[in-house]
Amino acid sequence: QAQLQRLTQGLRAIVQLSPDGFVAFDEHGRLSFANPAFLQMCGCDEPALTGMTEAEFDAMLASQCDNGPRYTPIAALDDTEGDLLSRQQPRFTMARRSVRRLRDDEGRHLGRVVYFHDITQAAELDRMKTEFLSTAAHELRTPMASIHGFSELLLKREFDEETRRDLLQTIHRQSSNLVRLVDELLDL
Repeated sequence: QAQLQRLTQGLRAIVQLSPDGFVAFDEHGRLSFANPAFLQMCGCDEPALTGMTEAEFDAMLASQCDNGPRYTPIAALDDTEGDLLSRQQPRFTMARRSVRRLRDDEGRHLGRVVYFHDITQAAELDRMKTEFLSTAAHELRTPMASIHGFSELLLKREFDEETRRDLLQTIHRQSSNLVRLVDELLDL
């Protein structure tokens, strides 16, 4: 019994200290536990959640998420898949949600645990990377198009000395811009 108590206290400490959210439902589908990380994610307090049914919990979570009509209820998720939940208010957050059904040795249903892994930072970094790459690609293509077009004109047509010099100055100016952009990208 002492060993079981130590194990229980250790598991409780791990769940309490976890940066990921955990919510547990008992065999009757009532919320029995929510760790501090989940409470912070959803902006709720534990007394308001305790005893809530899965359906009530789903309704509360769906109202907070941007998934809207695509929100999948907990009961519809199986143990092998999860989904992503996001919301914009009060601040952008994104979490990967997964469910595990609890069963005893005879296979009787003991409840469910819902796990929320906060991936907000990774999602924001991915968005910033995509935006950066898009901007960088555009900024690099602009001088390259001028250099390519004007050098092709010089190779295929004959121009008077003044026009030729103007085209070469444009090529030089655009190649200088390109060198500066590449240097800035490498510095970054």
